[in-house]
Amino acid sequence: MSSAAEPLRILLVSPFFTEARVSMPSANVLARALSRLYDVRVLAGGSAPRDERLSPRLSVRTLPDILLPDPVNYNLIPGFFRALAQE
Repeated sequence: MSSAAEPLRILLVSPFFTEARVSMPSANVLARALSRLYDVRVLAGGSAPRDERLSPRLSVRTLPDILLPDPVNYNLIPGFFRALAQE
């Protein structure tokens, strides 16, 4: 048995992360704070699919979504559960 423990990995699910059309600053701040200590993977919706590595311990996977603007202010992410199962 080794004395070094596996690093904790966190999956943070957020409607948006780094999107110009809408903002979710609390998810961004939380992910960056957690990534100081843990490996963090963010799964979020956005205008185009992309994978980004923002730091050695923080990566973001953005899935294309359908945004229902105000007054509904809701986003639908087709394929979300499939992507969640892959994480």
